[in-house]
Amino acid sequence: RKVKAKILLIFIFSPVMVFCQSYTYDNIGRISTIIYKDSAKIYYSYDANGNRTLAIINPCFLKPKAIISPARDTSICTGDSIILKSDSAYSYKWSTGASTQSIIVKTKGIDTLIVSDIHGCSDTAKVTITVKTLPSITITPTATKLCQGNADTLSASGVTSYKWKGSNLTDSISSKIAVIPPVGTNIYTLIGTTNGCSARDSVTITVNPLPTDLIPKAKDSTICSGTSTNIVLPASQNGVSYQLRNNANNSNIGNVVQGNGSSINLPTGSLTATTTFNVLATNTTSSCSVVLSKTTTVIVNCFVTAITPVTSNGDNISIFPNPSNGSFSVNISLSTSKIVSVRVFDMNGKPIYQTTSKRLSGQQIIPIPLQHLSAGNYHVSVLLDNTIITRDVIILPK
Repeated sequence: RKVKAKILLIFIFSPVMVFCQSYTYDNIGRISTIIYKDSAKIYYSYDANGNRTLAIINPCFLKPKAIISPARDTSICTGDSIILKSDSAYSYKWSTGASTQSIIVKTKGIDTLIVSDIHGCSDTAKVTITVKTLPSITITPTATKLCQGNADTLSASGVTSYKWKGSNLTDSISSKIAVIPPVGTNIYTLIGTTNGCSARDSVTITVNPLPTDLIPKAKDSTICSGTSTNIVLPASQNGVSYQLRNNANNSNIGNVVQGNGSSINLPTGSLTATTTFNVLATNTTSSCSVVLSKTTTVIVNCFVTAITPVTSNGDNISIFPNPSNGSFSVNISLSTSKIVSVRVFDMNGKPIYQTTSKRLSGQQIIPIPLQHLSAGNYHVSVLLDNTIITRDVIILPK
């Protein structure tokens, strides 16, 4: 009776009793085995008096349960991996050959797990891994080499969402974006996503600097009609060429002049009217160019006319050459002997040169060495005893 009570308790508390399928009996009709739907078994034995004396429960009656996490079939992207993990058990056997509680899977297929307990009872679980192909994207820039301040357009396709990374972005989620990269090497990267999988592409854009902005100055801000001067650029750059241009229509004047690291001259050519100039600076390696921000103007305010000799009291005076580079002569033809001196004044009446007074007669040539003077108009006064004769002279730009 005690044995039967124990067996009854097994029936009451065993959760699988309701799933029993079949019985086996001994040769006199007593139950010898109960076989349950999940293959669990209970074995019975009897003593000589017919009492059930022993019930042996199959060790796998409460066999382990194989559970894989994640339990559902799962998709991953090419190049990615997923961790498959089992609940705790005595031993593990994966279809990959691994015997650990968890494995890392990178390829598609059906992954099977067999778990066992200490009695050798086992259970099996399966999960299917699908590998999705990565999207294909390509960045197409308008240009890969730019000059400072220029914009570039980057275009891409082949994905449903976009994420750009790089310098000076104003839009980072469109398929086409405009950028103004800074000077130097710039890398723009796009991460594109379709169906949960992402791919990336990048493009390198090199931005070359513009020539340094210099301030041009006219060597002579005022000249006479038909004469020329130079536009001076201080501290010109090596590797940069400079083209003088008429600011009114940007027409080139003269030839390109190469920078040399110091001051250079850009000839204006002969001018007949006041002219404003600009300078185009171009990097000879990158071809990046810029018009220097400052212009310069040369004023034409004196006009060369024929110089005729002056006659006074039979004395004849002329100046030659006129205009000149500052070196000219005063030619005097005297009717009688006279004390002669020559003085030169600027346009403000300031004396800048004077010869020694001498008594002269006949034909005389007095040299006037004023090459050091700036271009412009000057007055020449010739004193013949008590008579003063004045003439204007023009000194041309050097």
